[in-house]
Amino acid sequence: MAQMTVARVAGSHMPGLASAVTLPVLRVPLLGPVVAGAILSVASWRWIFLLNLPFGLRCVFHVLLFLATLRLPLALPGQSLSS
Repeated sequence: MAQMTVARVAGSHMPGLASAVTLPVLRVPLLGPVVAGAILSVASWRWIFLLNLPFGLRCVFHVLLFLATLRLPLALPGQSLSS
């Protein structure tokens, strides 16, 4: 469904965009249990949550960077991040 939506938005002038955008979305759920199993075999389950911290911080940084390039009214980025 996501690949179809991205393909429709990208149109015919960017045919590879749909697969480039949705390929990580399809592969990460397959790799998640493998990585979690590897972590659990050598460490406590609490390390799985620590592994997510850098990814979450990077996502927040990129969202803030993206919102800064949109030149939105001052209150709008705060409202979108608060929900």
